[in-house]
Amino acid sequence: MNITAVVSFDAKPDRVEQVVTMMEELQPLAISMGCTSITLYRDQDDPQRIMEVEYWPTAQAQLDYVAKLEQSGIFDDVDDLLKVPVEVHILDAVMASTA
Repeated sequence: MNITAVVSFDAKPDRVEQVVTMMEELQPLAISMGCTSITLYRDQDDPQRIMEVEYWPTAQAQLDYVAKLEQSGIFDDVDDLLKVPVEVHILDAVMASTA
């Protein structure tokens, strides 16, 4: 079953661009590991909040991606960039409508 992962990063004021760059650089790896679509957003009301919406074929595929990132050490210093820990929400579609 396809899932959607919403990942939220609350960057420190002077680290927003570093967070955006880091997430942009990780997108090719996500795609290579099975992510079918990935979009990075900046909150209009809080420009320090960066959100990524990922679409995966399974929750396990997304977990495998996160595990690979953790093993690589890329997130070792992420706390220095953020005000609060990263939030990840795995969502199942309940209903969808299109125009």
